[in-house]
Amino acid sequence: MTTKTGRYALSDADKRGVRWALVPLVLGCVAFGIWALRGPKNLFPYEAIAWLSVAKLVNCVFDSPLAWVRRRMAAIAALAVLIAVSIEVAVYGYLLPRTYEFIKGLADAEPSEEQAEAIKEGIKHLFNLRIWIAYVPTLVLWIFAAWSEDLLNWLHRHAPDEEENV
Repeated sequence: MTTKTGRYALSDADKRGVRWALVPLVLGCVAFGIWALRGPKNLFPYEAIAWLSVAKLVNCVFDSPLAWVRRRMAAIAALAVLIAVSIEVAVYGYLLPRTYEFIKGLADAEPSEEQAEAIKEGIKHLFNLRIWIAYVPTLVLWIFAAWSEDLLNWLHRHAPDEEENV
């Protein structure tokens, strides 16, 4: 139940920011929940951090009264959404099929010294894929989300003089 004064606690821009940030926030919470239920041997914490970072960046779009700053923050938030979606697509469309293919190849392999070297190289390749597909993009999103307020302030300082548009 809302009170007469409680419904005015958020401005219209804040309400829009919360609505837009709700979807990535829910996706991040679901990924954290799956990670908590399934254990640490998956990429769900990275997906969760990526989506929660997107939620923070999307919410920052509506923190400025200046349209020039909002447009730039919207572009950064859109790029963050593309990075988060690319993490999902790359993990489930590229990394996991390669991992399953590698594991099936292990079942058919005969034990030998050269086969052990091939397995070692295959595991090294899969770990490198995991780093570049999941870890690095998540780190980039987290850094942008952590410094989003500083980025917003920097954009405010460099914004051209214009009227405030809400």
